[in-house]
Amino acid sequence: MATCEAQLIESAAHGDQEAFWHLWEIHHAAAMAAALRLCHQHALAEEITQGAFLLAWRGLTRFQKGNPFRPWLMKLDF
Repeated sequence: MATCEAQLIESAAHGDQEAFWHLWEIHHAAAMAAALRLCHQHALAEEITQGAFLLAWRGLTRFQKGNPFRPWLMKLDF
């Protein structure tokens, strides 16, 4: 994991909304593509993606340092 991303995760875990926004910018397209592959409906895929990022925001304090963010985001369970 890139140091920059690790710093963003650390800052976001401490409530930094701007840092989390940067994580969203980095990973939104991949999360959206994964959701589209699952449901084949753009509006539903956007809801799934937003839900995953909301769960990520709420769960960042449990994120294990050193792990990559994207796989963790993709396996968040609704």
